[in-house]
This record gives sequence, structure tokens and C-alpha cells, in this order.
Amino acid sequence: MAALIEEGDILARGDVRGLLVVENDAFVFCDWPRFEARYRCVLVLDEGEDAFLTLVLATAFPRLVPLWKVEVLGERRLGIVLRALARLAGCATVSVGVRS
Repeated sequence: MAALIEEGDILARGDVRGLLVVENDAFVFCDWPRFEARYRCVLVLDEGEDAFLTLVLATAFPRLVPLWKVEVLGERRLGIVLRALARLAGCATVSVGVRS
């Protein structure tokens, strides 16, 4: 979730929030399994958005992910994914900056 919040653009989309966030009388929560199962067939994503979501979801649901996906991320999204991986590894002190 931290990676989606940091990236900002994808989570700002109503269709993404509608697929990810579930609200009922008692709870508001992210339904990650439902999102992962349906995001490719429900959302219209460009190549970079698809790559970003694929890599971010791989941090929550470990699986084999083709590393060529990083080629289309761009520096900003790559930095976000690398920070998410560092957090997953238990290292909160890794600094991954974007060159200007």
C-alpha cells in the first residue's frame, strides 16, 4: 500500500480504488486478492502502470515476475518499487533517489 500511496497517480484513479477498496457498514479495507485476480481484466492500464502494479503486487504475493517489467517503469516508479522491496527485506534505511 505504501508504494501505491507514494506513486499517487494509480491510486488516484477511481476505477483502481473501486476495485481495491471495499466498504461496508463495519469496515473499510483493501481486498488485495480480489484486486490481484481482476486488475488486468477490469482496468485499462498502460505498459508502465501494468508493470508497476505487477511488481508491487509481487511484494504482497510472492511469485515469479519477469524482470523485464522494470524497463518500462521509469526512474520515479523504479525508485518506489526498490524502496518497497527494501521495506519487504526489513531495511527501512535504504535511500533510492531519482536522478535529475
